[in-house]
Amino acid sequence: MKTYRFRDGDTLVLSADDGPSETATFNAGDFRDIRNAGADEVAKVIDRLTWVTATANDQGALEVVSRTRGARARLEIDLAASTAAGALGLTTAQAEAQGSGLSAAHLVGRNAAPFALPKRASMT
Repeated sequence: MKTYRFRDGDTLVLSADDGPSETATFNAGDFRDIRNAGADEVAKVIDRLTWVTATANDQGALEVVSRTRGARARLEIDLAASTAAGALGLTTAQAEAQGSGLSAAHLVGRNAAPFALPKRASMT
């Protein structure tokens, strides 16, 4: 299972389907060890939000999914406002996922620190 290294009070700010932004706040009391948080524990915090669901996938990585499906399904992470972005392996100025066909938009974090990224790296 993947683990994520948060600090008490770290946040993830996201919106789904061009709706209003929501904030998941990671508090020490939500985890056995906030510096070694399991994907299942992180998913429980994010799953409290209104417009997304979160789970630990079959590989034990965090997966955030929009509640809607199809081409209108969209997830957007505000990385500038999200202090938990680095711990989740999100490193560009803005992270987005778009659904297609009958699928929901999926954004999967694959934390593999340390992150060796070239300058001006982007995520598409």
